[in-house]
Amino acid sequence: MTTQKRALRILAVLVVIVGIVIANIWFGLFSSPEYYKGFDWNTDKKKLEWRLTNAFYWYDEGRYESSREKLKKYENTWFRESFYIDTKKDKLKEVRISYTTDDSLNMEQIYADEVKKLERRLGRGMVGESYDSLFTEWRGKHSIIRVIKNDSVFEDSNIFVDVVYQDKDEYNEPYFTEKHLWQSVYEKMINEFYCISTPEYNVENVKERKDPDYSNFNLDPTDETKKVVALMNKYLSAASNDKTCVAGWVASSQGITEEHPLTVDWVMDHPAKALTILKYLTSENDSLKNRNDVDKAYERLTDEEKRKS
Repeated sequence: MTTQKRALRILAVLVVIVGIVIANIWFGLFSSPEYYKGFDWNTDKKKLEWRLTNAFYWYDEGRYESSREKLKKYENTWFRESFYIDTKKDKLKEVRISYTTDDSLNMEQIYADEVKKLERRLGRGMVGESYDSLFTEWRGKHSIIRVIKNDSVFEDSNIFVDVVYQDKDEYNEPYFTEKHLWQSVYEKMINEFYCISTPEYNVENVKERKDPDYSNFNLDPTDETKKVVALMNKYLSAASNDKTCVAGWVASSQGITEEHPLTVDWVMDHPAKALTILKYLTSENDSLKNRNDVDKAYERLTDEEKRKS
C-alpha cells in the first residue's frame, strides 16, 4: 500500500470519528434511550437553541415551548413540546411533551401508545397513582420518565396526557414502597390512616439521606386503620354538602358504593385515592381528625357498620 493510500485511509477514519463525535454531541444520535431526541442533561441553552426550530418560543420562566400543533393521528388532539432550563446552571433539566384532547377516549389511547413506545426502549415501567392522576414511571441511571394522564372525578377534565423527562439529579425526590409512593402520601398514610411503617419512618433521616430509594419500606394497616375506613363508609353514605358530596363522587368513580364499600385492602392498594376521599370527608367531620375522636366515633357505630370495612 502506497503512502498516499495509507494517508487517505487514515484521513477517512478520522473524518468518520469526527462525524460520530459531532453527531453525538450536537444531535444526540448515539445517546442513551433515557433522553428525549438525544437531548441529554448537559445540553446548554446555546446548544438547545441551535437544535430547536423557529416554532419554539422562549418564556421568561426558563423554558422553550413550541406552538400547539394539531395531530392527524388522533382526532381533535393537540401536541406541544416544552424544554425547561435550569437558569442558574444554564442546563436542560426537563422536557415535557403535552397532549390535549377533547375526548377522554383519545386520552386513554394516547396514554397507552406513549407507554408502549417507552416500553420498547426501556422495558416495563412501574404503574402508580397520585391524588388526581395515573402514571407509568421509569427510573434510569440519568433520567426519571413518566407518562401521566389525568384521573379526575370530573371526567371532562380527563383530557390531558404528559410525557415528562427529568434530570434525575434535579428531581430525585424520595419514593416509598414498591409502588413508589410520594413522600407526602407515605406520611399521610401513617398520620391519617395510622399505618405502621417498616422500617420506622423518620422525616429527619430522609432529609439527610441522599439516596431517594425507599422502595424497601412497607406500610401495614392497624386496628385504627380499620376504624377510619368504617367511619368513612358511614360518612360517605350520609353525604349532605358540597365537600362530602365530592368525596362521594371520588369514591364512586373508583367503584366504591354502599353495596361495595371501602375496605382496608382497597385503601392500602390505592393510598393516594383513599387520602383524597378522606380529605373531603375530614373537612366536615371532626371525628376523623385525631385518634381519640376516631376511637369514640367508632364505638358509636353499629356492628354492621363496623363489619363493612
